[in-house]
Amino acid sequence: MIFETDRLSIQKLKGEDGIPFFDLMSNPKVMELIPQDVLTKEQSDSTLQELIALERSSDTKIYGLYEKLNNVFIGFCGFLKNDINEDEI
Repeated sequence: MIFETDRLSIQKLKGEDGIPFFDLMSNPKVMELIPQDVLTKEQSDSTLQELIALERSSDTKIYGLYEKLNNVFIGFCGFLKNDINEDEI
């Protein structure tokens, strides 16, 4: 676990997150806020693996958000450097 709040646990993404991750990435209402086109299952799986790999190879870190009560994946967030090298969530 990276950190937690009263309701959420923020953890490293896992391969087992593939189905709920795809549920988000294939939802047009979610993706319009990013903005990005919806992903196919294959694209979603590939994206998840790329995000997991960032943990080992980059200053950019993408973490999973899980409901603490039942450890269900509900989303993700990122920690990265913006265009002027400032930390950003």
